[in-house]
Amino acid sequence: MKTVSINHQIYNLTDFAKQFDLSYITVRRYYQKGFRNRMLLDVCRKSSISGFVINGKFFRSKNEAAKKLGIKKSTFYRAARNGTLSKVIEKHKNKESSTLVFDMAE
Repeated sequence: MKTVSINHQIYNLTDFAKQFDLSYITVRRYYQKGFRNRMLLDVCRKSSISGFVINGKFFRSKNEAAKKLGIKKSTFYRAARNGTLSKVIEKHKNKESSTLVFDMAE
């Protein structure tokens, strides 16, 4: 089993990703590249800084945004790919009359 030790606490990769709010795929990728323990946490956090803003709220990933906005993941991803994300979000937010702002953070 692949383990990571942070502050004398041992985690498997799944629990480590959940505990520190990181993408499991990112954690696994850097673990396979040889990063361990504190170095793994630091490099994963740096790679997780990018994200985007919708209606003034920052989201680290499309998956997180879909969950928080109450949109099915497949619908969110398809709309983002097709350029219709604004319409989908407006449809799900029809009770609110807020203006949509969608900026990709770099």
